[in-house]
Amino acid sequence: LDFNESQVGGFKLVEGVLTYDEVLKQEKEAKKLKQNRKQEILKQLDELDKKSIRSLREGNIERIGKLEQEAIKLRTELQSL
Repeated sequence: LDFNESQVGGFKLVEGVLTYDEVLKQEKEAKKLKQNRKQEILKQLDELDKKSIRSLREGNIERIGKLEQEAIKLRTELQSL
């Protein structure tokens, strides 16, 4: 029996640490979802920046304020991830 890595009933012993494959799989999926959301937020922030520049050129201060509020919400969410 190799104590570095063996598997019994869904549990896996890796380098002397007992882990559960399904938990690891779920953690990996959650990490991937989190990374995808981060990328989505960054893309949305980039789009908001472009809209803000356009609004600034037009002198639409009200729209700039609304866009900034959206950006603040996205930045807050990004920091929490």
